[in-house]
Amino acid sequence: MGKRSLVLMVVFTWLTAGLYLIYWTCSTQNRLKAKTGMGYGGLGHFFAIIFTFGLYYIAWVMAIGERIEKVGGKDRGWLYYLVCSMYVIFPWVVQGQINDLK
Repeated sequence: MGKRSLVLMVVFTWLTAGLYLIYWTCSTQNRLKAKTGMGYGGLGHFFAIIFTFGLYYIAWVMAIGERIEKVGGKDRGWLYYLVCSMYVIFPWVVQGQINDLK
């Protein structure tokens, strides 16, 4: 999976008033789906979040640890769940682990 600069994520998030995080969420799900076959694609993922008023996002947060484990990382779903309420911090925690994948 591709690595992303955490510093650029902060800059893009700030410059786009948070819209970059929506792109990041859908893009990350696309990449995880391509590797694991689990979940919706990026657009389906986006609409599932919208139509469930964010409840699908919470389910995705709990499942992303398992998906990262399938591609060679560690399942830290409990950590993701703890920081998901801080929407600005969660993407950096997940992307940091994705960057650590071999």
